[in-house]
Amino acid sequence: MAGNVGKTASGPKDRGWSWESNSIPEGFGPHIVEIHSVGNLPYSDLADPLHSTNRFHPDQLWLCPGLSVDRTEHCHSSNDQDTSNLIRSSRRDVCDRSTLIEANVKFHYTNLETCHEATGIVIVIDVIRAFTNAAYAFARGAREIYPVSTVEEALKLKVAIPNSLVCGEVGGVPPQGFDFGNSPTQTNTLDLRGRVIIQRTSAGTQGIVRSINANTMLTASLVVANATVTHIRNLRAEEVTFVITGQVGDGRGDEDLACAEYLEALLRGLEPDRKPFVQRVFESRDAHQHLDPKQPAFPLSDLDYCTRIDNFDFAMPIVHEDGKLVMRAVRPT
Repeated sequence: MAGNVGKTASGPKDRGWSWESNSIPEGFGPHIVEIHSVGNLPYSDLADPLHSTNRFHPDQLWLCPGLSVDRTEHCHSSNDQDTSNLIRSSRRDVCDRSTLIEANVKFHYTNLETCHEATGIVIVIDVIRAFTNAAYAFARGAREIYPVSTVEEALKLKVAIPNSLVCGEVGGVPPQGFDFGNSPTQTNTLDLRGRVIIQRTSAGTQGIVRSINANTMLTASLVVANATVTHIRNLRAEEVTFVITGQVGDGRGDEDLACAEYLEALLRGLEPDRKPFVQRVFESRDAHQHLDPKQPAFPLSDLDYCTRIDNFDFAMPIVHEDGKLVMRAVRPT
């Protein structure tokens, strides 16, 4: 039997749950708040009827539709009088866990408030739109990207680096003095060959500069998913922390959480259906502006660019050079 694996994190606050252990799926609702051991549970036994989309969190096979393994699950609920229910499945379709889950890798989830505590390999995620936009900038020929925290820092660095460009946003739109914004629709039209880009955004680059204890850092979005996973595997990772930069406590960030869960599924050797993850991007809070034709600064086409999974074959690691953070496109071997 699998025991506790030491993962702690918090889910979206509007769902009212948190978990301690190897996983809890997005969409389970408030009645199951702590899971302490892995169990013999197919997805259909626990799916929240209010959120019946076939989503799964890849940490445990029982969250995958149609799969179960011969284990037991102890669930504790703060809303139930009996706080030690042993839930069992009647399913008999047992899967070999070792064929799907890479052993000895622990996964952790954090956000902008706590990412300074993350150590080891840290994956900073921003799907809408910072690290999707960065990927398109590299595809358009950008040599490297310098992520920064403030507008003032970005403009000052532009003066210091000849022939550089500044991109990004405050409140979703580029501030005065920026050369272009945070829209991959726009970036995909630019000739950036050989250019140095300085990037400042409200979520993505904040996750980079705040992850001060990371030993190895990568940025990620869905468009570089598989390359990111390959890069991480090459590092022989024992622990991976995902920084959900869009999770700010008001129901936002599910697009980044979806990306993290997709990456984790791939790292565990699963082959998840892409459609639910794409759907979550379009249903996320940050997608709302792009669905409103009265907001031309947030084109609908950006969502299409953001959900082109594996559109590029490079990862985007961050390194420290001369006191600065530098992002480059690296094709893993």
